[in-house]
Amino acid sequence: MFKTIGIDHVAVNTNDMEATLQFYCGILEMRLARTSRTEDGRRHYNVEIGGGNAFAFFDGAERPDEATPQYLNHFALPAATEAEFDEAYQRLKNNGVKVTEIIEREYGKTYNSTTPTESGYRSSTSHPVGTKT
Repeated sequence: MFKTIGIDHVAVNTNDMEATLQFYCGILEMRLARTSRTEDGRRHYNVEIGGGNAFAFFDGAERPDEATPQYLNHFALPAATEAEFDEAYQRLKNNGVKVTEIIEREYGKTYNSTTPTESGYRSSTSHPVGTKT
């Protein structure tokens, strides 16, 4: 069984980043933890929601239809150990699941996979820097 230490973040696409940040950081007073840009230049902001978890908001991503202002982009599961991270990666590959190469980031390493369901949402598995292995 793949062991995780919780959910690291849930990623949501938004078509109004300012209103989204005003709601979570302004009204709810959650902390803007990290800002970056996606490879295609869209804004990507992480908002801490407590318990070591975050919402990751992606700006201007495609949406299912005009009436849908936000929808799930992906969720991220932090692996309990580096060995769990590596084993889960190999298990996904061995079972024919599409996974990216392992990506080294400033905050740890990660890979993305797509669920084998009709929804096709992505999940991301990470092993944060400084986590016991």
